[in-house]
Amino acid sequence: MWHHLKIERFTFEHCLSELEIKKRIEAVINWYNKERRQETLNGMTPMTYRNHAVKKTA
Repeated sequence: MWHHLKIERFTFEHCLSELEIKKRIEAVINWYNKERRQETLNGMTPMTYRNHAVKKTA
């Protein structure tokens, strides 16, 4: 995850404000935890996989 953050969000950026840095970090964490599709989860996002698992056990 930190590789994505450093390479994709901060490459060639200069003089970012503290608020902008926080927004970008939160966006990457949100993408990584909720929106990123994974082959090991049958192409589902982590959030979709968790919701699917909860429905199966309920």
